Amino acid sequence: MMRRLKVAILLFVVAAPAGSARDAKNNGKATELVIVKYQRFIASGALLTSQGWAKAAQLFDQSLPYPQNGKILLASTGGALGEMWVKGDRAEVETKWTDYFGEIDSEFRYIPPPDPRVAMTTYQFQLVLTNKHREIGPHGETLKELTGPLEWKIEGPQKFRYSTPDRALVYVEKMRTCQTQR
Repeated sequence: MMRRLKVAILLFVVAAPAGSARDAKNNGKATELVIVKYQRFIASGALLTSQGWAKAAQLFDQSLPYPQNGKILLASTGGALGEMWVKGDRAEVETKWTDYFGEIDSEFRYIPPPDPRVAMTTYQFQLVLTNKHREIGPHGETLKELTGPLEWKIEGPQKFRYSTPDRALVYVEKMRTCQTQR
């Protein structure tokens, strides 16, 4: 089973564009930089740990606890990124040329995308300009809310663990090793 998972993920990694874990090209706008930071968390595999989840939660205006046994969505990062609009304290940033490679379920089984031929996905991020900042606990939970300088944040909480396929493979191997040693 592990061998099949490795082969499936390896095929998607090899098929991914060379820039599957690089920064998106952006215009340096504050709204776009929030999404670039989030994509760096994805590319580094940080959302696979409670500590990384807690750090990334600072980019959102709400938080949820780390989903220890939640699915992992596999995607590339990089490509085109742009601010679509800003209206007062709200904005939308869109990414293009992001590949979706399927997911890994809570049992560490690989589930391919519904149609692998249509892997390119466009993501729209809704942002809000807020002066509310949360102190985040080690598992992504909100400890308290503070008032501070205005910052753009992604609206809502982060709900899913995203990762690039190569980082997810390292994580799955580590978790399976821990399971077999018990």
